[in-house]
Order: sequence, then structure tokens, then C-alpha cells
Amino acid sequence: MKNTIRFLEELGENANFRLDRIDFEAILDNDDFDPKVREAIINKDQQVLELLLNARSKIVCMIVPAEEEDDKEEDDGGDDKTKKNDPGVSKQQYQMG
Repeated sequence: MKNTIRFLEELGENANFRLDRIDFEAILDNDDFDPKVREAIINKDQQVLELLLNARSKIVCMIVPAEEEDDKEEDDGGDDKTKKNDPGVSKQQYQMG
């Protein structure tokens, strides 16, 4: 099965595989493909190929946007002269200082 997947990947990536049917069949004859897989590839039968390779063609991908963080800072009564967003000042130093 790995050889079949690798072959199909290369088939999609390589422009040299844009051959006529006879040349294409000759390439498939040189490799060790199951005859049913070979026939499905030649006939471009996606459903049969999916069944033979136990593969799924319908894959769902979802992207969920991250929730925005609350930018409100609580007033803890600290010294406003200290920079709260200064990366050089740690939270502990800010609370202590």
C-alpha cells in the first residue's frame, strides 16, 4: 500500500506522468501493484481505489479562531509609576514594588 500511495503522490507532483494511456499502463506494469489497484488507477476509479487502500477522501478540517483575551487590567492599588507592560519588570517585582 505504501508503494501505491508514494506512486500516487509522485503522479500528482510530476509533470512527466502526463502520458497517454499506453505509456501510463507500461509504467504501472513495471511496479508491483495489486491487479485490482492497477486497474482502478488506470480507470481513474476513485471509489474502488479508496476501498482497496482503505482510505478516506472526505476529510474535514476546521479552524477555530482563538478567543480574545480581556485587556482590562485590575487596579490593585499599586504605584502607577511602575510600567505594568514593561517586559523587564516581572509580575512579582511589580507587586512587591
